[in-house]
Amino acid sequence: MATFQKPENALKRAEELIDVGKQQDALDTLHAAIQHRKFRNLWTTTIEQIMVRHLQLCVELKKMRTAREGLYQYRTMCQAANIGSLETVVQKFRKAAEEKVSEAKKVKDMQMSEMGDLDEMEAPQTILLKAIQAQDTRQQSQDRDVHMHFRFLWDTYKVVLDVLKSNVRLEEVYHETARHAFEFCR
Repeated sequence: MATFQKPENALKRAEELIDVGKQQDALDTLHAAIQHRKFRNLWTTTIEQIMVRHLQLCVELKKMRTAREGLYQYRTMCQAANIGSLETVVQKFRKAAEEKVSEAKKVKDMQMSEMGDLDEMEAPQTILLKAIQAQDTRQQSQDRDVHMHFRFLWDTYKVVLDVLKSNVRLEEVYHETARHAFEFCR
């Protein structure tokens, strides 16, 4: 992994990697920039942009461990310099995870309505045969995908609450996230 003299270079490189479809490499680049010892105690708006992009990629790739490590590192960066930045980043992370879940639910609902139309055209024998086959069906894989998004959202709530629990200045965001988590559990 290449090291960068400036955080702007890491962000630019990550955007280039995203443009060519290498999201995992972009995530690795941004994660290395956040963890880099040279930028570890330096908060800038560029570092904030790096963190927002890092968390967006974590949501897209469902990489909770990487997101958690990045958030802990970013919390130590901003603790003294700009605590409002941590609030912004956490809210964007939570919203991105929530949007991903609602998007997955919409796709599943849309595909289920299409599947319902197709089931009416099939003969009862083929429906029965599909029901007893042991192989994974499309509906099961869609359910698994939605379940993974739900699990990621729940883990997002846990990580955000853990990051914010010890900071009095971010108590409002903590309570807002707790309310979202309670709504999620309903």
